[in-house]
Amino acid sequence: MARQISVKICGLKDPVSVRKAAECEADFIGFVFVSASPRFIPALEARALCADLPERVKKVALFCDPNDDRLAEALKVFPADYLQLHGAETPERVAEIRSRFQTPVIKALPLQSSPNEKQYRAFDAVADIILSDAPPHAGDELTGGNGRLAPVDVFLTVKPWIRKPHFFAGGLTPENVMRILRRSGAMAVDVSGGVERERGVKDPEKIAFFIHNARSA
Repeated sequence: MARQISVKICGLKDPVSVRKAAECEADFIGFVFVSASPRFIPALEARALCADLPERVKKVALFCDPNDDRLAEALKVFPADYLQLHGAETPERVAEIRSRFQTPVIKALPLQSSPNEKQYRAFDAVADIILSDAPPHAGDELTGGNGRLAPVDVFLTVKPWIRKPHFFAGGLTPENVMRILRRSGAMAVDVSGGVERERGVKDPEKIAFFIHNARSA
C-alpha cells in the first residue's frame, strides 16, 4: 500500500480554519509565535483554538531564533507537540532546545542554490523533522512564508542527506501541490500562504482543496 502524504497547514488564526484542517485530516497544524508575521497569534489564543482538536492532529509552535524565556513563556500556555525553529539556529542550539524543553523539533532550512551537505547532516542528527523551504530574498522581513516556490532541483539534491521525515515547503498551492509532489518525491508538505484569501487570512475551502490534492498525488 502506498504511504500517505503528510500535510501541515501553518499560520492558522481562526476557529473555522482550524476545524476545516482537522476535518480534512491534516497531520499537523502550525501556529506562528513570531510577532513580526501577519500570521502571528498569541499562545493563549492558539490554545483556545485547539481545545477540541483530535489527538491525532499534532500542534506545532513556530518560533524564529527564540531565547529560552520566550519558549518557556509560550509553552507554559500552549501544549505544543512540536517546536518549529525557523531562524538561524545552529545544530547545537536545536539540540539544546530539544533537550531543555523535552519537545520534538522541526528545523526549517532554506533551499539555497549551493546547499551544504555537512550542515544538513548535522541538523538531521539533532532535529526530529527537517523542513526544506524557499530561501528568503534580500529585503524580506520574514525567513519563511513569503510565497515563493522552493526550488525542486535543490530539494532533490539535499533529499539523500536526510534520514528524518522531510517536508517540502515554499510556494505550494492547491493547484501546484500534486505536480510538485510528483516531481520532488516528497512525502510531506507544508503550506501557509497558498491557502489564504489574503495575506494572513486563511481560506477554509483552499485548505480542503490543498489536502485533497496532496493526498491524491
